[in-house]
Amino acid sequence: MLTLTLFALPSALAGCRTPIVDATIVNRGPEIHLLEFDYPYASFGADSLAPGGRYRYEFAIQGSGPLTFQFSDVRGHSHVSKGPQVAKGQQGTLTLTVDDRSQVTWSQQLSGPGQ
Repeated sequence: MLTLTLFALPSALAGCRTPIVDATIVNRGPEIHLLEFDYPYASFGADSLAPGGRYRYEFAIQGSGPLTFQFSDVRGHSHVSKGPQVAKGQQGTLTLTVDDRSQVTWSQQLSGPGQ
């Protein structure tokens, strides 16, 4: 019986997974620089994103709070865009699109706790 339990445990644990958000930043304008995406308790970013470029990143939301995206345009002007509030355990997809006027559109399909 103990042997059966030991074989079943890894199978049960394999079904557990961390809720992940698949985020994509899409640039439909001129090159942008110093990208920083902030979410509760962490952040990610890139040095630059070319026109027509995409930057993809997966992360787990570890707490509740707002999302924020900031970047610099080709003239060196800083831009900050405030996104939605999120909660620990949410998962799904999130897309930020930067247009040719440096305006940011947030599109989300998140589910889980806090919805």
